[in-house]
Amino acid sequence: MRTTIILLSLAAALCACAKKDNPANQAAQDIRAMGAQRDKAQDAVKSLEDSQQKAASAAAKAAEGEAPTN
Repeated sequence: MRTTIILLSLAAALCACAKKDNPANQAAQDIRAMGAQRDKAQDAVKSLEDSQQKAASAAAKAAEGEAPTN
């Protein structure tokens, strides 16, 4: 009976330790979060470049006297 209690206590302690975020898991989560932020920033830059290209095209057409198209 005493052995069973000790084994259950050890198992509970191991489960508690496994649930804690260790530094490696925290670092992996941070890296994933930074990757997601990088992806969002790249999407924003791409959107900005597309908008600038459209604006430049519209300005060129306006300079030529064409009606702008949306």
